[in-house]
Amino acid sequence: MISIGIIEDNKELLSNYCEYFDLQKDFSVVFRFPDVETFLVQYKHETPADIVLLDINLPGMTGVESIHLIRKMIPAAKIIMLTAYLEEEQITGSLTEGASGYLVKTNTLSFIGESIRDTMKGGNAVSPEVTSKIVAYFNNKSVSVIRSLLSPREFEIALLVTEGLSYKEVAQRLNISAQTVNQHLKKIYTKTNVNSKTELASRILKK
Repeated sequence: MISIGIIEDNKELLSNYCEYFDLQKDFSVVFRFPDVETFLVQYKHETPADIVLLDINLPGMTGVESIHLIRKMIPAAKIIMLTAYLEEEQITGSLTEGASGYLVKTNTLSFIGESIRDTMKGGNAVSPEVTSKIVAYFNNKSVSVIRSLLSPREFEIALLVTEGLSYKEVAQRLNISAQTVNQHLKKIYTKTNVNSKTELASRILKK
């Protein structure tokens, strides 16, 4: 069971999220708050969350400003930002602060649900609309930004591919199947907005 906490000031959206998660067999909403200040006062440590869905534009303390506080109170939780805006500074700021993903509120509830499941498996939740913004940012930044987009396993595979290893060679190096490598690469391409190993290598090698 994946436990979810939600901090969202839009009552209608909050209700929709809770209703959807309550209908899923593998999700359980353990807390819901309209703002960070209320969370800090009322949160009970006996109800930890695996995932915290955090609205980025909250009244009072913003989502980006509160990431470190939430991580301090729930160290094991993965934080996924929710927003109606696609501002590059907010996106990269969230990821730099340690958020595990950035989803747009116009994404379907099923997409958000699958993104949460993927995050719990070691991936990151990133809306397609957000990818181009992130790519534009890391085009002039270091490889650390690419690392923030990928799970540890995905980044490991990306580095091996950059070294020129084939799918089979990567699989042998990591003791996994070539099919698993291929599945990881598909996710890597989507998250970094590339279409080939050559393009992926050029982004990683760009300093």
